[in-house]
Amino acid sequence: MRKLVAASILITGTALADAFTPGAVMLMIFPGAKGVSMGGAFSATADDATAIYYNVGGLGFFRNMEVHFTHAPWLRTIVPDAYYEYFSAVFPTRVGDFGAAVTYLTPGEVEVYDDQGTYRGSFKPYDVSVCFGYGVVPLPGLGIGISSKIFYSYLVPEWVMREILNEPGGGTAVTFAVDGGILYKTPLPGLNLAMVLTNLGPGVSYTGSGESDPLPTTLRFGIAYGLLRTKYHRLTLAADYHKVLPGLIDDWQDKGMNYILDEGWRSVGADYTFYDMISLRIGYFHDRYGYRMGPTFGGGITYGSFKLDIADDGSIYDFNKHNPDAKRNLRFTFSFVRPINLEKPNKPKPEEPPKPEIKEGEDQPEGVPNYQPIEGEGTGGTEGPGTVEPEGEGTGEQGETHE
Repeated sequence: MRKLVAASILITGTALADAFTPGAVMLMIFPGAKGVSMGGAFSATADDATAIYYNVGGLGFFRNMEVHFTHAPWLRTIVPDAYYEYFSAVFPTRVGDFGAAVTYLTPGEVEVYDDQGTYRGSFKPYDVSVCFGYGVVPLPGLGIGISSKIFYSYLVPEWVMREILNEPGGGTAVTFAVDGGILYKTPLPGLNLAMVLTNLGPGVSYTGSGESDPLPTTLRFGIAYGLLRTKYHRLTLAADYHKVLPGLIDDWQDKGMNYILDEGWRSVGADYTFYDMISLRIGYFHDRYGYRMGPTFGGGITYGSFKLDIADDGSIYDFNKHNPDAKRNLRFTFSFVRPINLEKPNKPKPEEPPKPEIKEGEDQPEGVPNYQPIEGEGTGGTEGPGTVEPEGEGTGEQGETHE
């Protein structure tokens, strides 16, 4: 439990260092364990159900249904009872692949005190986002996708805004956004390129006055290369560049292009997998002006249709690294994968109607050819009774049917 004193509030997202200008910063938290353990360099790989976040253009390449759940304590050193939940799923079809995701973040219970230190109550703020996406491969090696999301944030109750913070109502916000992505698997085997634009939409407003903050619209470029691809070993190297766009024009006018490029986040990572069963991952995240930089690591185990992945995101989201009591920010991901048959079924060949059995002495049914025995002719060169087949029907060599 934490205290809310007068106008001082610890809210979700304020710990994202250099991203003070945009609101709804929960949308910038990297989901999953695989991408995080690679330092966030995952947009050009995007091969698990978190593709709807990292690069929706990767959805079109899925041939398996995948369900994914991530649990992560968030900023444990600063906010002990905060946690982050992420659920996503991908469903391949013959007309493209569909994805869905739900994200939830809460800093836990917050106590409210007025200026005199009197306890006024408690509440639990949270952010939630629901996203739906679609991806397709219109050309060989080229995946494109688009997604839309609704974001809702419960910051404080309205009575806290009025009585404690002296604001004319508010305390909650709702908005929507769209993402778009491209994943290109180049003719050079193993080389992928990516470009992603996320969180494009109207801003969020928590106050009754109508003042709003822009969404964290982000442009991301990625590259990945499968350095090793054998039956037992796979090694992938990846790198991403992330640029949060709000304030870009002002920064360009006031500080120049070099500052804009330096302010972007940089991610590099590597993923090694042995026999499609055990994975080891390492990465590095660099945010120069947000003072977030350092290594990330993790791994995973696959058994049949089930996967378990783990990652440490301390270098990305922990801003109290020099605290001797700092705790590791471990996150866990559980996945279920099931193959989907997308091949069109072959049309069954029409069955020939059975020939009626004719007993000796019975009349031929109507429509059945009348075979007359001829003496002196037979089959296989043996003299004896035989049959004459109707004109136009018969068998040729090796049983082939003549059309």
